[in-house]
Amino acid sequence: IYDSSDGDAYWLVAYTSDVHEPDYYVYDMAAREATFLYNPQPALLEHSLYSAEPFSYTATDGLKIEGYVTFPSQGRENLPAVVLVHGGPWARDTWEYDYEVQFLADRGYLVIRVNYRSSTGYGKDFMLAGDKEWGRAMHQDILDAVDWAVDCGWADPERIGVYGASYGGYEA
Repeated sequence: IYDSSDGDAYWLVAYTSDVHEPDYYVYDMAAREATFLYNPQPALLEHSLYSAEPFSYTATDGLKIEGYVTFPSQGRENLPAVVLVHGGPWARDTWEYDYEVQFLADRGYLVIRVNYRSSTGYGKDFMLAGDKEWGRAMHQDILDAVDWAVDCGWADPERIGVYGASYGGYEA
């Protein structure tokens, strides 16, 4: 639910996917009916894009870390990889369309997105676990994700890059 009218008679609803931009609808509460409004990139609907798959692993210090991995069409073994680090750090990666993920996967990269400690949406303790841990435990979470992808046989340890903005830029 993106927004609503005064009195909640109408809702603006976005139907999200990891393989295309959201479809927007207006939902009429009284009629219980949704009417399609638009998709901001309808031309993308004609293409097969790359799905995001959730993953989790245990960090070096025992904390459970989650994220998303997107495979290119070249397969699932020994791939060049890019760790796409989200900003914040008080933000998070979610299961939704991401043009940077699609761009990288289309060019043959395994894309690894990690919700390292301090990411939001996992509770207060998880978020606070990153306090004073920039370049330390937060960084180790990302290194552990890379090790995990290599151990799975997905990522080639000799061809791994890191990319991001905000905290992701700091990490890079």
